[in-house]
Amino acid sequence: MRLDITTASARFGLLLAVAASAASMMVLWGARIPGKPWRGGADSWIFVGGLLGSLTALGWLVRLTVLIFAGRLTTSVGPPSVGGLLLTGIPPLLFAATWGMIAVELPFRFAFAVSRSAMESTVHSTTAGNPVHGPRWIGLFPIKDVLVISDGLSLVIDAEDMLRGRRGFYYFENPARARGDATAERVTRLDEHWYFWQRTIW
Repeated sequence: MRLDITTASARFGLLLAVAASAASMMVLWGARIPGKPWRGGADSWIFVGGLLGSLTALGWLVRLTVLIFAGRLTTSVGPPSVGGLLLTGIPPLLFAATWGMIAVELPFRFAFAVSRSAMESTVHSTTAGNPVHGPRWIGLFPIKDVLVISDGLSLVIDAEDMLRGRRGFYYFENPARARGDATAERVTRLDEHWYFWQRTIW
């Protein structure tokens, strides 16, 4: 009995390509909010996407091994097709592109650019005497609360917890007075008025 691997391998390769795409999108969505691994960025989307990506990588290694040694298992397998090679290359290329974008903080920069108008609307509403309080989505960011601080506002992304600490945005009306909160571990300048801050508890 001959084992036909070609069709099964092509279908499995397509499944791996879809899984790799889904894993990359979940990780990129989670990475839109920066944070140090296990200290400030243990996001559920990154965890689930990373788990799916790990399973996909394992499946990719199994498929690659089968393709390499397929000639020893059946005589019905011919030379690999262009489509088969492309399917084999999609998962590692997607993962490399995903981590490259995270390394340069592209997901965060993109999310901030898309959300900036909504965030500035919140600033204008608050300074006009209509404060915004309570959890809500502002653009692509889940904001827990909007706090009035000296010469500006603080948009708090997440509350105190052991893994993520606290993260959020500062908006300073007067850039010359812009400064990080004394309890913030790191403050990153985004533009003339906006800053991203992060504080962890360990």
